[in-house]
Amino acid sequence: KTTEAVLVADVEGFRTLNIDRPAAHLVRELIQNALDEEGVTSLDVNVTYHGPYKGTTVKVTDDSPTGIRDPKLIFTLWLSDKEDSHTKRGRMGRGLKELVSVADQTVIRSCAIDALVFKRHKGGRWVRQTKPKLGRPEAGTEVTAYVRGWGEKAAKQITAFLRRVRAPKTMTMSVNGEVVAPFTAAESYPMFLTTVVFELDNSERKARERTKNCVVECFSPPPGERAQVYEMGIPVEECDGPVSIDVGQIMFGQTVTASG
Repeated sequence: KTTEAVLVADVEGFRTLNIDRPAAHLVRELIQNALDEEGVTSLDVNVTYHGPYKGTTVKVTDDSPTGIRDPKLIFTLWLSDKEDSHTKRGRMGRGLKELVSVADQTVIRSCAIDALVFKRHKGGRWVRQTKPKLGRPEAGTEVTAYVRGWGEKAAKQITAFLRRVRAPKTMTMSVNGEVVAPFTAAESYPMFLTTVVFELDNSERKARERTKNCVVECFSPPPGERAQVYEMGIPVEECDGPVSIDVGQIMFGQTVTASG
């Protein structure tokens, strides 16, 4: 069953929670989704600044073999088809919806479903429409978000963040037509670190701390930039120190981390 609610939430209220978050953090959620999908070999991101007071458009395209399989995943808060796994970068079912709430218009095309368009009109009136005429890509998912409030500074911050991402060895990532070459690790260390996994307990999902194998990679940040703490190839925050660190995970004998 579907729903008439635009986002299965108070969209304007949800927008208020996200509107002041850094633009790069919201775009990060889309990148995490692509990196978590199995079979993705290509991830292309285009950031277009339209000029003063005209906003910025971000377009993220992947070649996932399956795409988005259920449209409810796009507009239902907390709904996710990802398993609770320490090898997943995102698991909460919020990321895409957070970007939708901030954008003035979002167009989502995927190979498995008809296109969906979310649009915010003046006064906070929202519309969600299914648009079969927009067609479906042959593979993967394409998300195009236009945010009027993202100016030149936000566009530059998004681009800088994207160029720091360490995509897996199996994937080619490009930003505005240029391939992003992941920073090469100078040192790596196998470790056992604590993570949090949600497990069922009497039909309730409860957080459990678990110790998992991982590989921590270290590398120098670009000249003039501060070091970053990464989670499986995604920069999550700046840190004090001479080197950036990327915490990967190991599952079934294979490292889930970045190339380098």
